Amino acid sequence: MAQEQLFRIDLLGRFRVSVGGEPAREPVSSRGSELLALLVLEDGQRVSKELIASRLWPESGEAQARTNLRRELHQLRRVLPQSEKGIEAPGQYLALRIGEVASDVHALRGALGRAEAARKEARKTDEIAALAEAARIYAGELFPECFPARRLREPAASGSARLATMEARRQEGTEEDLSDLSPSSSR
Repeated sequence: MAQEQLFRIDLLGRFRVSVGGEPAREPVSSRGSELLALLVLEDGQRVSKELIASRLWPESGEAQARTNLRRELHQLRRVLPQSEKGIEAPGQYLALRIGEVASDVHALRGALGRAEAARKEARKTDEIAALAEAARIYAGELFPECFPARRLREPAASGSARLATMEARRQEGTEEDLSDLSPSSSR
């Protein structure tokens, strides 16, 4: 028998958090949405709180960003009490408990993985069934408002580390062009 999910996070087409098939009792804040999306996309892997804070609050100093993250986690637990059990918070890391939190992204990955396995084993009927399941799950693009392009770039706080690395490479004769530090350049 399948384990009942604490809640579900949908990122494809639009952001939605539901509990028992019903929308969460209160809307999740935009930063709370970004936090949940980041954890979904990390697929249950532990992510450092420092990295999360710097991604969600790139304009803040490290201490302020960490305070903002603590406040956002507190707010998320108030709005979505199930997040207390669904988000693992060991020490300096956060991770989504994939077995206890459902997501359209994980369901899509699973269906595509089954399709690929069936293709490799020449099981055409299973491959088609898995691809049909993936098509049913796919509700549109990954929620674009969740991670504005400016937030996906390397946090400003790590700029000095990049400069140090580039200086070391320059001294080794493997010099980089400084233009890749520009916020308008793509990664």
